Amino acid sequence: MHNDFLGYKLRMISLGMDPYIIITNSTDENGTTVYDDNGLGSNTFKLFAEKYNITIAFLEPIETFDLMSIAASLQGSITNELDYAVGVIPIHPQLGSFLDLSVAYTFEHLRMQIPCPKQIPRIERIVSIFSVVTWIMLMVIYLLGSLTLWFVSNVHIHNHRMESISSRNIMQCFYNAWAIFLGVSVTEIPRTCNVRLLFIFYVCYCYAMSMVFKLSSRHFLLSLVMDESSHRMKK
Repeated sequence: MHNDFLGYKLRMISLGMDPYIIITNSTDENGTTVYDDNGLGSNTFKLFAEKYNITIAFLEPIETFDLMSIAASLQGSITNELDYAVGVIPIHPQLGSFLDLSVAYTFEHLRMQIPCPKQIPRIERIVSIFSVVTWIMLMVIYLLGSLTLWFVSNVHIHNHRMESISSRNIMQCFYNAWAIFLGVSVTEIPRTCNVRLLFIFYVCYCYAMSMVFKLSSRHFLLSLVMDESSHRMKK
């Protein structure tokens, strides 16, 4: 191996920010800006250049971590305008097609932090899932369903005799309708055919609305989290 390269000039560019690169500027006798880098990677290379009599010419550095600017600067290796690059260099498969990556001295990992959204009051969170008209219609269906169950259970003498006590009591009908609306068990199953048929239709309606409520609540909470996160990221 040669011990003296007779001042052979190598063009080097520094990429990144402090403290990975430490740039100082000066002006030569021709008025040209001369850059110098005292970062970790450049100092290591300076020791090598001093030992083997190599001259290092630093090009204008890229002092921001911008992937597009870094990639554009590294394109100089293809056009023979650049020999070496030091600093924060992303390890990407596409860079390996026109660059030879040396052994890295330090490694860094990028991590994106998403802040937690503000806590939403429980009542506001529930009420905001459906519109006002939908909530009014749900209450109307609940009232009509309770009254209809009580009316069908008492309108005929046969139903009045054969039906359970909970279905013949108007307060129990409201209680059972509310239990079905919340998805819990009722106190007693209806006995007559007409009341059972109405009961099944009401159960199917409440089950469908419950599924819509769950899907809408998940979508609503997810949209709130995304909106709050984007708002904080803009700040």
